Amino acid sequence: MPLQSFRLRRSFLVLGLVPGLMMAMALLASCSQRGGEALALLDSFSGSQRADSPVITRESGRLDSEQGDFEVDVYKRADEQVRANLLLIPGVTPQGRDDPRLMEFAELLAQARFRVTVPELPNLRELKVSAEDIASIDSLLMRLSKQASAESRPLGLVAISYAAGPALIAASQAEPENRPDFMLAIGGYYSTENVVRYFTTGAFRTPEDQDWQEGRPHPQARWLFLRANADRLDNTGDVLALRRLAARKLQGPNAGNAAVHSQLTAQGRAVLALLENDDPERVEEGIDALPESLRAELSALNLADRPLDAVDFPVLLLHGRDDPVIPYSESLRLAEALPEGMAEVTLTEGLMHVDMSDSRISDGLRLYDLTVRLLELRDAVE
Repeated sequence: MPLQSFRLRRSFLVLGLVPGLMMAMALLASCSQRGGEALALLDSFSGSQRADSPVITRESGRLDSEQGDFEVDVYKRADEQVRANLLLIPGVTPQGRDDPRLMEFAELLAQARFRVTVPELPNLRELKVSAEDIASIDSLLMRLSKQASAESRPLGLVAISYAAGPALIAASQAEPENRPDFMLAIGGYYSTENVVRYFTTGAFRTPEDQDWQEGRPHPQARWLFLRANADRLDNTGDVLALRRLAARKLQGPNAGNAAVHSQLTAQGRAVLALLENDDPERVEEGIDALPESLRAELSALNLADRPLDAVDFPVLLLHGRDDPVIPYSESLRLAEALPEGMAEVTLTEGLMHVDMSDSRISDGLRLYDLTVRLLELRDAVE
């Protein structure tokens, strides 16, 4: 599955430019120490240059685990103030853990007294996520949970976009002592079928809906999917033809598909038929017709097919209502599927997938509440 790059553009969250909002939040902040800390973090997130902002260090190294060694970056405050450990799984980007936007987010979390570990997962640099990542995240959780336990600190897990799927699968199937104490998923999903339906047809349904709603999916999402998954096919000719098609479509969406059909085997035509389909009712049969290798990959990443009863830690779900990659209904469905009392959903109006494209007072208050809750979990307050 392709992942969109992590793009929390803090310049769009103009909390520092909305006096009414800042005054309201200041009143809220006065009620608690965490409230004041949350306000300071959101102020930093807005791009304000605060004189009291702590110095953050980034140390690169290797982390040994049962799955082998992982290249990691560790972010923490230079004054060594740490209250919890955090494993941050990024979205895909060719820059990997060196993506400036990811680094900025990790620094913000470190400012909040988290020791943040960002691993290098090769699939993410290749612009895809795979069921292989489940084992990697499981191994990282096992390693970091031992460290957190030895330090008597909570361990948190943060995952971005499609990475939320393998991250939650790994956390749910881990041994109890290796599970995180809490998780934050930004723009995540529940059903891989629903995600494919959305980026091919634009249709989605909330848990309460009977009729399809029409969203505005990213116009290149299906071709990013094709580029990321074409090499799962058995026939070399199919792989090359579909990768060329994906490249042309990503350069210009009006590039034609007709000439490609004659070059493909039945497997390649099944993949292209799914991506060309615009009927939400036919997506399930389209997935069923896919080659076994691709169908198995989608199934392995599908939370809707997974037992989630073992999730005994709070899961914070942040999603934008206008998400062009994964519809917000997926966070609502995931919340329903998790054990009672484990999920806490924050929906915003201005969060475009993981881009803050607009700013509203209501979003600022929701993000304030979410930040306070994250700090409570950092301090092991249930």
